[in-house]
Amino acid sequence: MKKVNTPFGELDGFRKQRADQLFAAYDGDNSGSIDLKEFAALCHNYDETITFRGLKALFDKVNADGNDVIDLEEFYAWVVLCFGQCGEDEFIYGTDELLKAVKGKEPSLEIMAKIEAEMKTAPPLNPAIAPDGARRTGFRAPPHVSQLPAGVQFWATNCFELYDNPISHDGKNFNLSLFGRTCRFYDPGLEEEMLIEMFVMCGARRPGALVADLSGVRRIELKFSEFMAFTEMLFTDDPKAYELGIIDLIRSSGELLEFTLTHHRRELSRQLFQAYDFDQSGAIELNELMLLYKHIDAHVTRAMLSKTVEATGADHDQLDMGYFCRWVGSCKDRSWQWVGLRSGWW
Repeated sequence: MKKVNTPFGELDGFRKQRADQLFAAYDGDNSGSIDLKEFAALCHNYDETITFRGLKALFDKVNADGNDVIDLEEFYAWVVLCFGQCGEDEFIYGTDELLKAVKGKEPSLEIMAKIEAEMKTAPPLNPAIAPDGARRTGFRAPPHVSQLPAGVQFWATNCFELYDNPISHDGKNFNLSLFGRTCRFYDPGLEEEMLIEMFVMCGARRPGALVADLSGVRRIELKFSEFMAFTEMLFTDDPKAYELGIIDLIRSSGELLEFTLTHHRRELSRQLFQAYDFDQSGAIELNELMLLYKHIDAHVTRAMLSKTVEATGADHDQLDMGYFCRWVGSCKDRSWQWVGLRSGWW
């Protein structure tokens, strides 16, 4: 059976056959697509505790072309998203239960009322969709506008800037190789090509042939709004869940970047540590870190800075030498232009 590639992984053999059966079972009106109400029945049978917000976020995540229904290709992506990490026995059991529950009880009246209201709202004009509902090729997704609070987006900005090189001459600003290595902390099988497909799904421009630079790094053009769309796809748009997810990603990035610090930069980190360890306690406490960081961002709050310490894995709002090197590794490159220890450090 032909293999299917989705933004979240591959589907073939028995799993693809089972996905076809599920799609046919939940396409109640035999329209060849699954609308929001049919999707709600599916998701409710998958997880009875799902809220309308979670349901709608999941629907929008797999509805790649934004035409308010999920076609078979997009449904394959949902199956991989929900069952991709399951073993064979767990996959068979879970999909069997979904097939048995096709005519099960519907979601709560409150969720159904919101779905009815959502479906009555006229969808925005989408140039990627022809009047007959067919897809047009060559259209990119509209720019993503995040609804997350500014305090949460602060973390996304810090994470994005770990991989962003805004002075790139060819427009390829985002270090795909390094970001891919970080993501493989979570999914060892995640390839750079799969990441590219997910970024394109979030509105990024599909790159041409990617050629590594002299240091072996491959870069792509990626805007911050596209990075936000990608991370919200990973962590949902719930502020608490998103903040936990993005801080964990920063922590993983910091661990990786700590290992990539050159000897020269590590020595400069030690000089910084000694300069700001005012009480010579062998650790930089939050008050000392505030004095250091005010040169980088005078508007940062104590609570936000405390979370940058937490993101390194350190405890009690203090950094020993090792955690300080990790903290330096996770700080955005241009934050250190003020440091007059030596030019060209970063």
